[in-house]
Amino acid sequence: FAELLKVEYPHDEKIQEYVESIIETKRHLLSIVNELRDFAQNKDIIYEKSNYSLSSVVESVCSFIKFDTTIKRHHLKTDYQTNPIIHINKEKIRQLLINIIRNAAHAIGNERQGTISIQVAADQEWAYLRITDDGCGIPEHLKAKIWQPFFTTKGEIGTGLGLDICKRIVEGHGGQIQCQSVVNKGTCFTLRFPLAKVKALA
Repeated sequence: FAELLKVEYPHDEKIQEYVESIIETKRHLLSIVNELRDFAQNKDIIYEKSNYSLSSVVESVCSFIKFDTTIKRHHLKTDYQTNPIIHINKEKIRQLLINIIRNAAHAIGNERQGTISIQVAADQEWAYLRITDDGCGIPEHLKAKIWQPFFTTKGEIGTGLGLDICKRIVEGHGGQIQCQSVVNKGTCFTLRFPLAKVKALA
């Protein structure tokens, strides 16, 4: 029905915006379900990939999650130091970004407005994506456990698969993910992906 509305009201910008959010949510849900299925079957992951601007992918995620009640109470800040091109499966990268940003919002909590910063940078070989929050941080004794399947600090609302799947997605793109965290100061996830074999955009 969302796709029918998109065709029915081609000139109504507000309807087009809302409908596109519905369709994007459908794609996101399908991506999560497929990833969980592959995880359960212990499949070797081979993603279909194309070249994308990393900054444009981040922008699309920020536009999509602005309706998320967990996130919209906090300040989402972006910093594009450059605009690298990477060879990725766009839906999978969107999925892991949404998961890490939502985790950041959970770490800040509901008692205050916090800041979630997203920085895009690059060097001669790698594109870097850093997601930083000023939340509660991760205790030292838990840092190694956050990548373990089914480990969660969210109680009944967490599956414990989010970061493990994020790691699988990053590594499935030939990249790496690292976490730095200080209790009561915040957390920074740094992701790096190999640059596509094209020049970065100015």
